[in-house]
Amino acid sequence: MGKTTRMMLAALTVATMLTACAGNEDEGGGESASSTSSTSAEASPADSSPGDSETSTELDAAAKQAGVDPTDPPEPIASVTMPGAGGGANNAPTEITLDLLSLRRDGDLLVLNLGFTPKKGEPTSYYGWTTTRWAPQIIDTTNLTVHDVVDSESGSVSTGTGPLGTKVGGGQTLHLYAVFAAPPQDVETVTVKPADGAPAFTGVTIQ
Repeated sequence: MGKTTRMMLAALTVATMLTACAGNEDEGGGESASSTSSTSAEASPADSSPGDSETSTELDAAAKQAGVDPTDPPEPIASVTMPGAGGGANNAPTEITLDLLSLRRDGDLLVLNLGFTPKKGEPTSYYGWTTTRWAPQIIDTTNLTVHDVVDSESGSVSTGTGPLGTKVGGGQTLHLYAVFAAPPQDVETVTVKPADGAPAFTGVTIQ
């Protein structure tokens, strides 16, 4: 993921500024990373809204920033679902799939990549779907340490084209990335909390 973004590369120079909070974390409701799901690919045409060209362009830009080829995205390692609002005038409830695409060690950092796919609804931003901020966490269950997104002088090192402004519609996928302090080298698996209100991914192997 070294080519993900210039922001990611710059984060390597501020490794001493990495912030992590120690503490126990409840892992109830999680799903094992060993199980995969194709939920995001199963949205039927009736449930999906194609969105306009502007939305597609924004999603392509977000994918490229996250180091993902939008024409050939990776297969999910594991998937979980969470409830969300459908956006638009009705704002009807919908199901959102979060796909764990990769968790890679990059020196003193971990780089997380996720796919965010609402099942149905009109294009709107991530905050329109979930009414919450995106604050993923990595839990080192070996050392009982919680790692929040890295902070640098310019702010949190995470996706920049979304989720605040990038719109995503039913059946479309918004790719997100975030950077964390890496646990010690002998830690091979962690728990990933992908978003507020979503189940955790447990037993995730660091690549």
